[in-house]
Amino acid sequence: MALLGAANIAANKLASPHPDSEPQTHEDLVNRDIFKPLGFDGSFFRIPVSSVAKQVAVPKDNSGWADTWLDGDDPAGGQYSSLKDLEALMQSLLSPSARRGVVSAGVVREWLRPLHVWGPTKQEVGAPWEVMNIDNKFKAYTKGLLILC
Repeated sequence: MALLGAANIAANKLASPHPDSEPQTHEDLVNRDIFKPLGFDGSFFRIPVSSVAKQVAVPKDNSGWADTWLDGDDPAGGQYSSLKDLEALMQSLLSPSARRGVVSAGVVREWLRPLHVWGPTKQEVGAPWEVMNIDNKFKAYTKGLLILC
């Protein structure tokens, strides 16, 4: 994931007529292309030294990992978001035209379409999801074992 973040920065510069004015870090690129268009004001890569730090949830045991992320680790999980921002993200995915979504309704539909069905288990794989069929009546879109919708 860290390598993908570096590749995103490089690809963005290559696609620009003014590469020197493009974001130089993954954090800056995500802030410009995702956080600002979606109106996220509670998402960040470093816990700010403010009252927000008291509201960030980290595991009780081994909580020190939350302070170890370096710039190169940002794409691999060094991001924090408020519940308000996560709610806005889900709303933009469930109804892209209702909010200032950065992903079109067509792309969301494509994400939810299975790309492959694995043999007799009928487990499906979509673009960002794993799709589980429940009693051949319902589909649960998951990532790992976490049911997302």
